[in-house]
Amino acid sequence: MSQRIHQVVLSPAGETGATAQFGAWVSALKFDTIPREVVDYAKLCLLDGLGCGLFGATQKWGVIAAELAIELSGGGASTLLGRRSSASPTDAALANGTAIHGFEIDDIHTRSLMHPGAVSIPAALALAELHNKSGGDFLTAMSRVTKSACASACAQAFRTR
Repeated sequence: MSQRIHQVVLSPAGETGATAQFGAWVSALKFDTIPREVVDYAKLCLLDGLGCGLFGATQKWGVIAAELAIELSGGGASTLLGRRSSASPTDAALANGTAIHGFEIDDIHTRSLMHPGAVSIPAALALAELHNKSGGDFLTAMSRVTKSACASACAQAFRTR
């Protein structure tokens, strides 16, 4: 199977279907195989998402989501954007995703009509903090989630047309 960050090349479906091939490609992705320009773009997306999240955390829905995360988890290892408090990884990811997407100024992937940063950044951040991962590991996870989410949404949009 050929590996490219911007285009997944699938072999003809035989014993291994397209979903399994795509999953294998995503799980095998390593930081040092991601092209430099993609890493640079991921960093820009990260800064954009964090900026949106810091703003969204000050909005009513961002405050409600963060307070709920704190109440439900009673603290934890994961950062809540714009807060000194922390929460469990799942609760922080939910609150941070709400903050990032909450004001509709976050990124959009036009082919899939989704906002990947609101999904990929909170999930990757929560898990990177929990497992004490490096910045490269974090960007790789963010890239994996972004590619998976956008490809899945594009495939679903294609099926419903």
